[in-house]
Amino acid sequence: MHSPGIRVTTAPPHIHITTERDSTLTLQLVHSPNEPSSRILRNVARGDGARQSISHTTIDIPHGDHATMSFNLTSTLSGDLVGLRIPDPSLPPRVATHDTLFTANLFRSVMRIVEANVRPPWKPVRRTPSVLKDDLVGITLDGTVYGFAILDEKTTNRLRWVQRLCQRNPDICPFTYSRPPTFSQNGSIQAVPVVLPPPGFETSSDITRRPRRHRPSDMHVNGDFLVRLLAKDGVQLLNSILDTEATKEIHDPISSWVRDNLAAQKAEVENLIAEATAAVDRWW
Repeated sequence: MHSPGIRVTTAPPHIHITTERDSTLTLQLVHSPNEPSSRILRNVARGDGARQSISHTTIDIPHGDHATMSFNLTSTLSGDLVGLRIPDPSLPPRVATHDTLFTANLFRSVMRIVEANVRPPWKPVRRTPSVLKDDLVGITLDGTVYGFAILDEKTTNRLRWVQRLCQRNPDICPFTYSRPPTFSQNGSIQAVPVVLPPPGFETSSDITRRPRRHRPSDMHVNGDFLVRLLAKDGVQLLNSILDTEATKEIHDPISSWVRDNLAAQKAEVENLIAEATAAVDRWW
């Protein structure tokens, strides 16, 4: 390894190592090509770039019929959480780069992530297929506790759109609603691009024309915005947000699209609020 390992976990047949500067490595014990009776550790996957990592946790989630998909949830000193897919152990081992499923940037660095049952005993479980896992807890150096849920791709895209609408509303974001959301790339601050129709609301022709590849940072929903929406009358407020967007005098791409698709969007409001409620159910 090019930098020291700081956390080691095992999930047979893999060994996962978080390193100080080279993200998370995945090793596998395989037969030596020169001495069949002996075994060697082979690097079968590595992170897609250098990261000052802190820790990782291996997560297993349902994936198709009677199958699971595993990934390492890696935290960094810069406040990032990165989902790195683990190679399928049923396939021949080879050196590869972890597929980055998603990235999330938080205000604080998460020192450790664990799976824990934090649901109060008086609160019944609401099973929904869109929430793949929602019992992940992260702790930071200053004692802040984060709760994380893993959602399916369609729900993530739909709730990202709800988040985008919330970020433009003064009732939910009174101090920042007039500023477009941004992200940092290669040391520069850029506005988050607007993709229309929003992923999750496309027609079949839209899906045919548009590549399905998403930026990893597009696959993170900030639950704080959803909670602010749900803390009020979520259905009424989301309808009001859509009406406000459709009647803006100066139409930017988002408000213009909402105006042209207002009826279809309003028909989705109750479903969107139900999806948002399910996403934060364990934590709110």
